[in-house]
Amino acid sequence: MPRKPKRTTVYSLGNELDVSVATISKALRGSPEISVELRKKVRDLAAKRNFKPRVVSRKVPNICVLIQQYPGHTLDFGLFLSTVMEGVAQYVQEEGLEMSIYADTIDKLNACDIVRELRRRSIDGAVILRSNDESTYFAQLDAEGFPHCALLSTTPAHRDNVITVNNDEVGYRATRHLIDKGHREIGVLVSPPAGVSGQARLSGYRRALAEAGIAFNEQLVAHEGSDKTGLQFGSDAVQTLTRANPRMTALFVMDHAVVVGLLHGASRIGLSIPRDLSVISCDDYPETAFLQPPVTVIDIPNRALGYEAARQVYRLIRGLAPLPIDTHIDLNGRLIERESTRTI
Repeated sequence: MPRKPKRTTVYSLGNELDVSVATISKALRGSPEISVELRKKVRDLAAKRNFKPRVVSRKVPNICVLIQQYPGHTLDFGLFLSTVMEGVAQYVQEEGLEMSIYADTIDKLNACDIVRELRRRSIDGAVILRSNDESTYFAQLDAEGFPHCALLSTTPAHRDNVITVNNDEVGYRATRHLIDKGHREIGVLVSPPAGVSGQARLSGYRRALAEAGIAFNEQLVAHEGSDKTGLQFGSDAVQTLTRANPRMTALFVMDHAVVVGLLHGASRIGLSIPRDLSVISCDDYPETAFLQPPVTVIDIPNRALGYEAARQVYRLIRGLAPLPIDTHIDLNGRLIERESTRTI
């Protein structure tokens, strides 16, 4: 009679790797006490032996909002971050989960054992904000199968774990709106610094100009640096650009704080919006309709995107495949026309 094949257990795995049962258990749980190399060895052997640890009742799952800080910028909870986190918090509350926040600079995130650091904080999955092409820590998250979703990132190597707005189309729609109103000398304020979304929106701006037969003019472009706040950048840039380009009749702005600063700067030099300068911005926050004048925007559904990212991460935590993005979310941005733009 043929012998039954030996059943794989934590004990047999420990014997094969010459480590203790406790070490095997911790490695399979992704404990930060175990090195990356040993965790990988244990997981690879467990997969080879078709071993799946028993799922036991444990703590409430914790979804973390991991915020990658821009170089040279302190952490700020502006309208974008707070709105996205409202969406994450709504989903977490509905599902009875825990939520936490972890923020650090890109160099520290890239240099650390990111999975160990997240596990040390009892985090089970992460919604990642402000990542970019230099975010090499994604490689470890992928290698160790740590549940995550990058929101509003266009990091090419991680498309399977990304929910992103079509920022090129956002830039195109904003610029097209101004062109349709008769504007041809159209400036643009590019932000945030070190962000991929601004460059993609600039690409959409250039596409709309080219389609309308309008030559791109570098003199009509201002880039936000890390030495100023968005408010200060907007105030300074509108004054600088209008002085250098007296024929400019419209501006495309990419950030709420920048447009608030722009309105301040315009008032200081006696510029009337929209009589002298039409302005369109991105994101529709409650404050936007109460600015003077109320600002035309391409609305980005940040709250809905935060909710969707948390939903996808929780599926990954439970070992389920991600679902298609909710079709009610407009990833191309939605035009809301108000009083800051006019036809010429």
